[in-house]
Amino acid sequence: MLVALPINRFQRAATAAAVGMCCLAAGIVGSVPVQAQQCIDPNAPLTVEEARLSRILPGHTLPAPIEILQGSGMERLGPAFAAGLCGLSNFADAQNFVIEQGTALWLYAVSRAQGRVPPGTLPRSDDRALYWARLQMQAALAQWTPSFALTADQLASLSETLEEWSRGENEIGYSTGPNVRRLIMSGFDPFTLDAGPNGNGIRTGNPSGATILSLDGMRFTDAYGKTVVIHTYILPVNYGPFMNGMLEDTVGPFMAPGRQRLDFSITMSQGGTSVEFDLENWNGRYHGPSPGNDDIAVCPQVLVNGMLQFQLPATGQCDIYPPREWVTYPESWTRDQPLQFTTTTLPYAALIEAMTGNGIAPPPGDAWPGPGAFNVVWHTSFTEFPDCNTPTVETFNVPVPTTYPPPSPPTPPDLGACAESGGGGNYLSNESAYRNTLLRDTFGLDIPAGHIHTPIMSHFQADNLYNVTDPSFEAWRTAIVAQARKLVFTVANSTPP
Repeated sequence: MLVALPINRFQRAATAAAVGMCCLAAGIVGSVPVQAQQCIDPNAPLTVEEARLSRILPGHTLPAPIEILQGSGMERLGPAFAAGLCGLSNFADAQNFVIEQGTALWLYAVSRAQGRVPPGTLPRSDDRALYWARLQMQAALAQWTPSFALTADQLASLSETLEEWSRGENEIGYSTGPNVRRLIMSGFDPFTLDAGPNGNGIRTGNPSGATILSLDGMRFTDAYGKTVVIHTYILPVNYGPFMNGMLEDTVGPFMAPGRQRLDFSITMSQGGTSVEFDLENWNGRYHGPSPGNDDIAVCPQVLVNGMLQFQLPATGQCDIYPPREWVTYPESWTRDQPLQFTTTTLPYAALIEAMTGNGIAPPPGDAWPGPGAFNVVWHTSFTEFPDCNTPTVETFNVPVPTTYPPPSPPTPPDLGACAESGGGGNYLSNESAYRNTLLRDTFGLDIPAGHIHTPIMSHFQADNLYNVTDPSFEAWRTAIVAQARKLVFTVANSTPP
């Protein structure tokens, strides 16, 4: 049985996040709270992500993000943050304020997901408000005109601090002792926010985010009588924070030798199908061409003789480079340092045989014939550059067998090749998996670590193009999160201490 950890951090959330609850719901876009009018310049430029806060869908009067915030009961957190900025008189106070409010946002979102604060009119499982409330706070920082001198570097530091503390990274800590097993797990922000008619992808959520909010700070007794303690964090869909070491700085301290060393490390994200969970076997070192939520692509395809082609792994930022304080490798590009591919150590056979979809109602339109909600697949495909100096790529193990064991063993990556994508592609899902499992290997840990791709969640009713929710959307999230949680529990229950 899952229970809340006997600590006070969730009680802190409701108190800290309640500051300034009088403020207007429109936040930084639209009407600015009276308390913030003296220090917020609405004409100051916003980032691509922050600018989406003002997107109004056809037939609506409020921006879709604000509707989500209002429905989640979290519409006042961003405006309260903006109002609080106006009372600050120096950089040190600003640092403390950002840490306090970033922590409060994370803990409030977790408390909402787990039923400790009112959920609003949207289900408590809805993950989207955390993303939009954080962006409201970032927009407030971007448009802040403080009463004291603040350098561009100091402002960037405050923005980075807000990211760290509002994503749960600095709230992680475990009990010690022989009967405790420590599990860390990541999810992701929503993405594909500009997709669809009139940009109605702005409504999307991410079931991996919903899953980790439901699990943070929880514990359960596993099949071996041990207490499994779960802590989670949520990752951005942007390359910059990854390249700056966000994942390593979060997970690394618990993979390094010490009393709080991890027993399990799982990364999770939303995948590319609607019928299955994919257990990604190989993770590649390569950055793909797709841009992040900030519209930045670090390794876009290039035009050569009128045709688009992949850049070579050694080009620019195309290969993944972990921080050297965590992983050692030469200054110049080297094919095998760090590794081109890493491999899952999740107990994929047990995860498939557990039939975790059983007992979960399939959502409307679910194409998996059952039993249960979704299939679970050992996903062994990958793509490589057979010659690291030539842009030609080759894909292996496609189609991936959807039964286990497969008819024949999968082909492994060629030791002389370079990665172009793992089973989970070459976007940030694959990157989170690669960085996590590379840390495992760097510290020589023999623990389950790997990536789980969930089915796609955003299945709205056919006649609903612009409302931020409907029964179909909710049913898909409910089913995916329920099965994702069962997969997490199965990792521990099938792995002896």
